[in-house]
Amino acid sequence: MASTYHPPQSTIHVLARALIMTGDKILVCHNIEGNHDFMPGGHVENGESAITTIKRELDEEIGLKEPEVKDLIGVCEHQFEKPDGTIQHEINFVFEVRVPTDTDLSSKEDQLSFQTVTPDEFAQNNILPELLQKALVQWLKDKKPFFIPLINI
Repeated sequence: MASTYHPPQSTIHVLARALIMTGDKILVCHNIEGNHDFMPGGHVENGESAITTIKRELDEEIGLKEPEVKDLIGVCEHQFEKPDGTIQHEINFVFEVRVPTDTDLSSKEDQLSFQTVTPDEFAQNNILPELLQKALVQWLKDKKPFFIPLINI
């Protein structure tokens, strides 16, 4: 069923996300309050580039100063209905980020925790949005950039 969008009831968010590799492991973020996992990163602010956003967010969330942001590896559009009935539309720009294996990857924010997982564990976890997780699992195998278009709810 297609949804009808009304300006005060729908929102569009642009996000920059990181696939953070440390050795052969991947960093996954867990939101303690919402009890869900996702890729580190956050909202692009007005006037800010996606790369600037990922650097700012990784500093705020983990304390990474000037992380090595490699390439844009994909874009994933996603939408979901929030508990209040509004529809949130997200456009996620995902970058590969490499950090040394001895880097402290503990959270600097009370509502977040981080863990490193193997690619096999990553494929088995429930990471939101689900379509982004599937695209990243494929990217880990073939290193081909991806675009996941919006699928209406």
